[in-house]
Amino acid sequence: MKGYCLEVASRLDAFLSARDLDEVESRAPSRTELSKEETARIREALTGPDDPLARRNLLLHPGAIPTDQLLPALIEGMNAADERLVLAAVVGSHRASGEINGVERAELAVAVLGLLNSSSSTLIRQRASAATMLLVGPSDAENLVHCLGDRDSVVRHNVRATLVRVLGARGALGAAREAALARVIPGDALRFVEEAVDAGTASNHELIMRGVLAPQLVPISEVTRGW
Repeated sequence: MKGYCLEVASRLDAFLSARDLDEVESRAPSRTELSKEETARIREALTGPDDPLARRNLLLHPGAIPTDQLLPALIEGMNAADERLVLAAVVGSHRASGEINGVERAELAVAVLGLLNSSSSTLIRQRASAATMLLVGPSDAENLVHCLGDRDSVVRHNVRATLVRVLGARGALGAAREAALARVIPGDALRFVEEAVDAGTASNHELIMRGVLAPQLVPISEVTRGW
């Protein structure tokens, strides 16, 4: 048992200090593996100012974050001034979607939508658009539909996928038509939805086979050098 604890501790050290994103992923521990002392160390890394690298790695792979700290840590990360922290928190929110309840998911959705509608970097907005697919619900559609006309093709694809997922083919098309009528989105954005859902008649199987419901996940490897 002592040898196992030392192995986990060594793995935690390597994870918190890793700068290569592949190494961060391969060494990411689960909270169920951690001792009380290691969990306390993680709490300190998330709240203290002295180890921003450890904080970024934890947000990027949040499976080691204590459950009571998961939501506040991710939201605080998305509100950070450091775009690396923001990016890590956005990706982490996507990955943590299966570990949170409906209320927490709604809070994360608000934060992600805020980034999607901000002047954040292209990569952050692209990953935020992918996170919407697992975080937003039907009530968020009105805050998302205008992004069908976004300048970025990845954002447009992911937003369309999210709307079709939460509203269905007919509902997404209806929302797009209303937005076009109100001149919230241009005509080509409406056609982007119409073609994908066959004017609202496409089945789920057809949507899956065409890739309409699949996310476009842009790799974050471009930030590796400055991680």
